[in-house]
Amino acid sequence: MKWDATITGSLPLWAGGEISAQSRQAKARAKAQDAALSQAVRTAELETRSAYQDLTASYSVVAALDAAEKLAEQNAKAQSDDYRLGQVTNLDVLGGLNVLQQTRLALNAARVDSYWSRVRLEVAAGVPGGSL
Repeated sequence: MKWDATITGSLPLWAGGEISAQSRQAKARAKAQDAALSQAVRTAELETRSAYQDLTASYSVVAALDAAEKLAEQNAKAQSDDYRLGQVTNLDVLGGLNVLQQTRLALNAARVDSYWSRVRLEVAAGVPGGSL
């Protein structure tokens, strides 16, 4: 028995340009992905900082409106007392009560805004429902 085998193959004579182009493409893709990651990190940090500033501002608004509500309540009580003494009219008393009501409405709206600012901060920080 006689066995014969033939092996054939082909090798490119020169593929340096293709390999270097693929290498440059891979490096460019890696650089683009690094840039995208860096941008995502900066965006997340900016959103977190912005949400924190919104939260602190809303807390300040709530504190100011809380103090304003107490003053408006004192004013309405004083107006009512003065009305009993005949020193002011019922329109003055109603005006004081209106200011009190408007202040309470603004305070409630500010508390809701404060709550949502906290939620936005928790989401931006990546801990929704967590304790910040």
